[in-house]
Amino acid sequence: MGPRTKALLIAGLVVFFAIDNYHMWIEEDDFPFCSHGLFNSLFESRSKLLRFVLHDDQGHRVVVDSGRVIPIEWYRAVGLAENVFILETDKQRKDQFAQLLLDRLNREGWPAFDESYSAVSPAPGARFVGLELILLDYDFTQYRHGEPLRPVGVERPFAYGVVAPVGAP
Repeated sequence: MGPRTKALLIAGLVVFFAIDNYHMWIEEDDFPFCSHGLFNSLFESRSKLLRFVLHDDQGHRVVVDSGRVIPIEWYRAVGLAENVFILETDKQRKDQFAQLLLDRLNREGWPAFDESYSAVSPAPGARFVGLELILLDYDFTQYRHGEPLRPVGVERPFAYGVVAPVGAP
């Protein structure tokens, strides 16, 4: 590799990272440049956390991260769940996707790999029959060091095949 090629590669790298840094400051993503928005902003004092509640045929339920229900990377699973179960208006489409997820979890899971969580499994002899999407509302001003932070509210934007929803007596 000649000195001119090396100089062009170095100049290209400098330009690339200058543009990438610019995208960080304006908080805008434009592939292949990233704002790194996950890391350059502070949390709001109130925040909602998306979770799934899976109900089995024996009356038990388990609350899990969306990455344990949807077989893609955990950081993408939240956005997909929100797009399908909250923003989508077609109830039939939501129900079909929920049934697809339940069938997959009952038939076979998937292992954890890289940025994907392993699938949640039903208890031995049980089958998942219902699925809820819940939003846990947290108030971070109530956090006290050493104590668990409990949600101040729960919203239930979607449920499929659920007899007794979360929060029901």
